[in-house]
This record gives sequence, structure tokens and C-alpha cells, in this order.
Amino acid sequence: MSNKSRGEWAELQFAADAKRHGWEIFIPFGDDCDFDMIITKGKTRHTIQIKSTFTDLNGISKWNIGKGQNCKGRYNDSVDWFALWDDTIKHWRFFKPVDTNGQKTFRVHQTNTNNLENWHDLETHDD
Repeated sequence: MSNKSRGEWAELQFAADAKRHGWEIFIPFGDDCDFDMIITKGKTRHTIQIKSTFTDLNGISKWNIGKGQNCKGRYNDSVDWFALWDDTIKHWRFFKPVDTNGQKTFRVHQTNTNNLENWHDLETHDD
């Protein structure tokens, strides 16, 4: 599967999972936005940038979270959350951009359960 196809699959998967968790989904038209989706629940609204993973041989999940061609740029303040799909363990991890410390490649060991399926954080952090 190409990187583009994997990314599109992750976006569809996120929309379905978010809907199952009671979120309304809004998808901007085109590729010019810094975020992939807007989700709302009640008065809570978040912009979401969705990324899918690749894994190295040491059990580390990695996401390219830089912006643009070759991931050289950074996302601005218009992104509230990164939704990171970990394809090896088949779970989402949610991080605020500030939690990534400006890294362009973000790494988490697969045994780390912090931020694993932390949908609750999306509800308790109103931006």
C-alpha cells in the first residue's frame, strides 16, 4: 500500500472510530488545510491531523509529523491534536502538538500505554 493510500485509510478509520465515540465529523475539501478533520461533541471542537505509523525492528512506532513534502515544515496553531494510528498494535494515540516537542519524526515504544486509545483526553481538553 502506498503512503498516500495508507494515509487515506487512516483518515477513514479515524472518522469511523470517532463517530463510534460520539463525535460529529467535518472534513475540509481539498488538501490546503493544516488539519484533516474537525470533530465536535457538544461544545467541544478540535482540529485533528491524522498520521499512520511505520515501525522499526526494535518495537518502536514512528510517525512523520512534519508538514509538507519531505516533512520539513511544522504545523501551526491550527492543529489541536495529532491522531496517530499505530498499525502494529491496531490502536490510536492522541497527542497535542506541544507534546511532540517540535519533532518531525515522533517515536513511541509499542509497550508504552500512555496516550493509548485516550479518547477521553479529547473530551476533557477543550481548546
